[in-house]
Amino acid sequence: MAWNEFLMPLVLLDRQAKTLPVYVSGFVTSRVIDWEAMAAAASIAGEVSSLIEANSTVFLNAGSTGLAIAQPLVTRSMTVFTPGLWVSDALKAASEIRLMMTGGLMRAREQCFTGSSAIEMIGTHRLVWYVMTVSGLDLAGCTEWNLDDHAVKQSALSSARKTIVAADSSKFTEIAFSRVCPIERVDVGVTNSDADRPFGDGLRRLKIVSTHRK
Repeated sequence: MAWNEFLMPLVLLDRQAKTLPVYVSGFVTSRVIDWEAMAAAASIAGEVSSLIEANSTVFLNAGSTGLAIAQPLVTRSMTVFTPGLWVSDALKAASEIRLMMTGGLMRAREQCFTGSSAIEMIGTHRLVWYVMTVSGLDLAGCTEWNLDDHAVKQSALSSARKTIVAADSSKFTEIAFSRVCPIERVDVGVTNSDADRPFGDGLRRLKIVSTHRK
C-alpha cells in the first residue's frame, strides 16, 4: 500500500467516508488494537461474499461496511451496482466484475450519489441481491439516520429479489430516525454475535460469523 493511499483520505475525508486503509486503521489506537472489531468487519464481509452466487447482480451501499464487503468480491464474476465511489474504486480494476454506478447528486463528504436521479436509475434495474448496511437494527426493522440514504435503500429493496443485511452487533443498540423496512423483509442477516439480539424470531435466517482469532 502506498503512503498516499492512507494519508490523503485521512486528511480529506470525514468519519462517514473512509477508504479501506483508513477504515482498518481506526481499530488501532495508542493503547490497543481492536482485533475483535477488525475481525468482525472482515468476517462479516467474507460471509456475505460467500452467500452471493457467481454471475449474480448485487447492489452494495456506500460507506465503510460496503467497502469492506467489496474487497472479497474482487475475484468473483458478477455485476455490482453501487452509489459509492469508494466501493467502485475498490472494484474498478477487477476483470470479472461488471461495475455500474447509480449517478445522481454527489454528496462530496460521503463520496456517494443520492437524489431522485439515483433512485430512478436503481428503479430501472432488477437485481438478485441487495446487500444492505444499516444504522440500526431491532424488532421493528432496519433503520437509517440519513433521509437521502433511506430513499436509496428503499429503492434498492424494491429492485432486489433477495436482501442481506450486514450489521455488526453494535447496531443492535441503535435506533435511527427513519425505518427502511420491517425485519421480515430481510432474507438473511449477517452479524458477528447473537448476544441480546433484539429481533427474536422475526428474521428468517441469521448467519453468525466467528470473530475469534485462532
